Amino acid sequence: MLARADVLHHDAALHADAQGAQKSQMAWEGTSEQCRALLTALREVADRQSLGRLETCLENDEQTKKLAQKLSRRTYSSVHRTTLARWIEPLDPDPSSPITDEQVQVFRGKEFTAQQLVYDFLERSSAIRTTLYNPARELPEGFAAFLAEKQGLFEHLRFHALGKLDGTYKLYRRAWTTPERTDRVLISRLVIETKDELTHYREEQSYTDDARGNFPVNEIDEGLVLNSGRNIFLIGFGTNGSRVKFYCIHSWDPPVDGQEPVHELKGTVIGASGEGPHPGYRFIAYREEGEVVSEVMYAGKVSAEISGWIAAGNEAANGASAAEPGSSNE
Repeated sequence: MLARADVLHHDAALHADAQGAQKSQMAWEGTSEQCRALLTALREVADRQSLGRLETCLENDEQTKKLAQKLSRRTYSSVHRTTLARWIEPLDPDPSSPITDEQVQVFRGKEFTAQQLVYDFLERSSAIRTTLYNPARELPEGFAAFLAEKQGLFEHLRFHALGKLDGTYKLYRRAWTTPERTDRVLISRLVIETKDELTHYREEQSYTDDARGNFPVNEIDEGLVLNSGRNIFLIGFGTNGSRVKFYCIHSWDPPVDGQEPVHELKGTVIGASGEGPHPGYRFIAYREEGEVVSEVMYAGKVSAEISGWIAAGNEAANGASAAEPGSSNE
């Protein structure tokens, strides 16, 4: 699986030992496969002399604390490094050595809750990566298989050259609540950030639209930023509602692969939520160092460049009608 490609750094024997458990990763049930996978991962951590760091991560991880409470651990205390060391003490310290069925059975069933906390953390957290790490564990198995099989399709995407986009932008486009009108401009907050060699984005809208009877809008969308050919794409989903957003950026200044941070973006955005049609809207975004307040303004209150660019996209309103409250007609 792609998500684990950079951590499967041990030899073929180790990979074979953990492969079966990786294929069937699920919520902790204490099965032999899961116990083998957990022991394998802990031995990798010990080999990097990081059991103490794992203890600290477990102690400070909020999701681990919540899971512990759910499992009726009234007072949560981290799984101590000595406990972690004791679990793998019977094993050969060489990470490439196989773990026997007998060793798995001795480990299985002991301190079930503590094992579950450690398993869950190592499976979802990138803080300490092992062969157990599976950030896509909630996705269908076929999805991960598709990504692994079709890696060649993504070779043209420039995942590693988008750092100059990082920052906060004030994004202007036609107000989607009144798509037939070109005199109303929506301002939203766009944040782009690169982490783990992958560029992410987050767009935030929070305002009350007086033209729609003081209709409250509160939308947050998150997704990925990709570069293919002469275009940059933002593909994301609503975090607080069922939405899909697609941005195609065809113009940016200065060059995204230059020495200076990008200050301006131009392109088209399509949002889909509720009934269609879902027209495209021209947008323009400027880097902003200060606070960005989401609101709807009249075109006369923004610059001629902004209002002119947005109004020129008359195709955005063709076939579109005002969105119903609670749905996006972007």
